[in-house]
Amino acid sequence: MLISFHLASTVHYIAYHSQAPAAVSYLSAPGSGDHTADVSASAFTGTGTTSGYFSDVVTGVDVVTDTDTQTVDVIGDNLVDDDISGTHPLRGDGRWRLAGRIATAVQADTSGNAHYGVVAGDIHENRISVDAAHGHGGGYSLLTRLSYDILSEPNLTTVVVDEGLQDIVYGTDDTALTTAYQVLLDQLKAWGIRAVVMNLTPCEGYAGCTAAADENRQAVNVWISDLTAAIPPGVQSLDANAAVAVDDPNSTTDPAQQQISSQAAPLDFDAGDHVNLSADGYAALAAVVTNDLTVLGPSVAG
Repeated sequence: MLISFHLASTVHYIAYHSQAPAAVSYLSAPGSGDHTADVSASAFTGTGTTSGYFSDVVTGVDVVTDTDTQTVDVIGDNLVDDDISGTHPLRGDGRWRLAGRIATAVQADTSGNAHYGVVAGDIHENRISVDAAHGHGGGYSLLTRLSYDILSEPNLTTVVVDEGLQDIVYGTDDTALTTAYQVLLDQLKAWGIRAVVMNLTPCEGYAGCTAAADENRQAVNVWISDLTAAIPPGVQSLDANAAVAVDDPNSTTDPAQQQISSQAAPLDFDAGDHVNLSADGYAALAAVVTNDLTVLGPSVAG
């Protein structure tokens, strides 16, 4: 799909996603005129042009089907502090991230599961409970943007929540974070939307993951593991931590502290900064969902 637009006047602020999944943008040089009807690439390759995996202005595309297709919104992309020097987030084509991998699996599924429409509702560095300060990554918190980024999606039946680690490394404690999770779950339940909540992956070895922060992460994971609701729309917890974690061989605690696996491929899940995931790490993370796509469907009361 190709979308062209021309901004005729000076624009001081536009919607921007610096890590947009599977979106490649090409910008002509400022002041070069309207090139929306160009059939050659020359206006987008010369001096003053910009290109990359980001998205300006376009924040979503509505797809109309001839069936009553249900929608799954995937919130969170496991990109932590990705604009900070020293981190190594996996950049480029967003199809390797969670939403892209779930969409690919749903499209390829032949086992009779519903073919959902999958929305990437993620924002890099986004937090659940706290709006980012102006000029910093993350933008409005998940709770702030819930109504217009999530609840506004058509035929929304399921939300996959993969957020919270950015809150932890920014100093949010387990009580504040689980309180925010509960507000989110209560809102989704009130709207009849199923919640699939993934727990938080390891961050040991990353500067922002202090001993206190990791204790908070573990406490949050215990809280998430206890989530259950068989009555529709339902709540389901998934163990993302176990998918990518290994015990720290130098740990002196019992149980041992955990870190992202940096073993030989295909178990090289650490992007290199001990908090972001590699391509293999995202594959392992997504498999927690895609190995059994029935988790996206409604709960059945026993």
